Amino acid sequence: MLNIVIADDDKTIREGIGTIIRSLGRGYGIDTTASDGQAALERVIALKPDVLITDIKMPVMDGIQLVHTISGMGLPVKMIVLSGYDEFEYVKESLKAGVRDYLLKPLNKRDLIKLLDRLEAAKGVELLLAEQQEKLKRRVEESRFLRRERLLWDLIVNRVRPAATFGERVSEFGLDRVPSFILAIVRIEDPAEPPAAIDWGTWLQELSEEVRWLEESLFSIQNGQLTLLLPCPAEADGTDGDQAPDPASFIWLTSRMRECAEGAFTAGISRPIPSLTDVPQAYRQAAECLRQAFYDGPGRVYVFDRERTVFPPVRDAEWAAPAQQILQAVEAFDADKACGQLDSLLSALIAQRVDPAQLAGVCSKLVRRVYARFEEAERIAEADPEASVLRVIEDAPAAQVLQERLCGALHRLVLEMQAHHAKKDSPVIASAKEYIRKNYAQNINLQTVAAQVHLNPNYFSNVFKQETGMNFLEYLLDIRIAAAKKLLEEPDVKVYEVGYLVGYDNPSSFNRAFKNVTGLTPSEYRKIGYSRTED
Repeated sequence: MLNIVIADDDKTIREGIGTIIRSLGRGYGIDTTASDGQAALERVIALKPDVLITDIKMPVMDGIQLVHTISGMGLPVKMIVLSGYDEFEYVKESLKAGVRDYLLKPLNKRDLIKLLDRLEAAKGVELLLAEQQEKLKRRVEESRFLRRERLLWDLIVNRVRPAATFGERVSEFGLDRVPSFILAIVRIEDPAEPPAAIDWGTWLQELSEEVRWLEESLFSIQNGQLTLLLPCPAEADGTDGDQAPDPASFIWLTSRMRECAEGAFTAGISRPIPSLTDVPQAYRQAAECLRQAFYDGPGRVYVFDRERTVFPPVRDAEWAAPAQQILQAVEAFDADKACGQLDSLLSALIAQRVDPAQLAGVCSKLVRRVYARFEEAERIAEADPEASVLRVIEDAPAAQVLQERLCGALHRLVLEMQAHHAKKDSPVIASAKEYIRKNYAQNINLQTVAAQVHLNPNYFSNVFKQETGMNFLEYLLDIRIAAAKKLLEEPDVKVYEVGYLVGYDNPSSFNRAFKNVTGLTPSEYRKIGYSRTED
C-alpha cells in the first residue's frame, strides 16, 4: 500500500487526482493539503510518504526547487512531476534531480494507474530486498558472535592451532593491537530469567558504541555465566602480573548489565596478562575470585588476590567427632541439640574460610550418613522438598546462608522423623493401608479390608480409628480424592472418566464426594489447575 502526497497550487487538480486514486479502492494513504512547494516539503518531512506528486510551477517554492531540496536531504520518497507540453525543459532538470517519472497535463487516468502500479511493484521489491539484507546482516552478526565465542573458549582451553589460522582469528577482532588483557567472569545471582535467554551479544554490541574498549573484547555465555576477555585498562597495563587492575570499569559494566537482567551481579577479575597464551591462567584466577563471594557475599567485584583466594582444606579430624555427636542427637530425636552441634561445626569451618567445595562436601557426607542410618529420614526428604537437606546444600549461594538454611532443614527433618516415629502404624494397620492404596479403585469396603487382615469388621474399625485418627471411609475418601487430583492434572483424561478410575460407579457420586472434600467440583478444580500452569 502506497502513501501519497499531492502538491499543486490548484486545489481542483489536487482533489481531482486524489479522487481518481481513491476510486481504485486500494487503500492508499492520500494527503492533498499542500498548495505550494514549502508546504509540500513540510508534509513530506512529517508524513514520510512513498510518493510525492507535484506540479512544477507553484508559489513560495516551485517544483524544481522542491525536488532538489528533497534529493539533497536524502529523503526516500519517489517524486513524480506534473508538467504541460511546453515545460519539458523543466522536466529534464527535475529528472536530473532524482524525479522518478512525470505525468502530462491534462492528466490521463490510465497513465496515472500504470505509474502507480509500477511504483507499488517497485516498493514490494524494495521491501523484499531490505528484508533479505536485514536477514543477511543478522546472519553475519550471528556468525561473528559465534566466531568470537569460539575463539574465547579455544583460548581458555589452549586450543589455538595452527598458528597462521590463529593469527587471522585474533586480528579479526583487533586483539593483535592490544598489549595486555584481563579476563572477567560475571555471574547473575537469582536471575529473573536464565542468562542464556538474554541477548547479551546485541547488548554488548550497542554498549561498545559508548566505550571503544568493548570492541576489542571476546565474550561468551556458558553455564549461566558471562565470560569476557577485555583489553587491560591503561593504569593496569603491566606485564609482571603483580599490579591489580582497577575494578572501576567492571563495576560500571555490571551496573549497566541491570539494563538487561534483574539480580545481583558477582564478577571475578583476573590479573593482567601480557599474552593470549596466558588466558587459561587468567580464567582460573577469575573463577577463583568468584569463590570469594561464598564468604564475602554476592553482588560485588572481586579482583584476584593470591592470599584471599587460597582456601585451606577441611581435615577429617575437624568434623568426624562433631558428626558422630550430631548423629547421636538425631537418633534421640533431639532436634535442638542436633542443630546446635551442626551450627558449632559450621561456624568453626566458616571462620577458617575453608575450601567452599570441601565445606559443601562435608555437609553432603554428613547428610548422607543420616540417610544411611535412618531410612525414614531419606523417605521424608524425598516426600517433602522443604526437608530435602541435600538440596539446601546445592542451592546455598553463601556460607552464612548455607549455615542458616542447613541448620533449619536438619531441625525440620528431625521433628518430622520424631512425628513419623510417634504415629508409626502397627503391622495390621500398615497392611490394611497398603491394601487400600493398591485397591482403592475397586469396589472395596470395611468388610473387604477387615477380611484381608483377618479381623472382625467392628474390631478392625475401632483399631483403625484409634491408630489413624479417622474412620475407614474417611481414609478411603482421602486416598481416592488425592488420586483424582493427580488425574485431573492430566489433560488427556476426561473429567467423567476420573471418577470411574478412582472407584466411583457414577459421575454424580464422584462430583459430590470431590466437592465435599475440596469445596470445588472436579471441573472447577481442573480449570484452576490450568490457570496456575499458565501463570
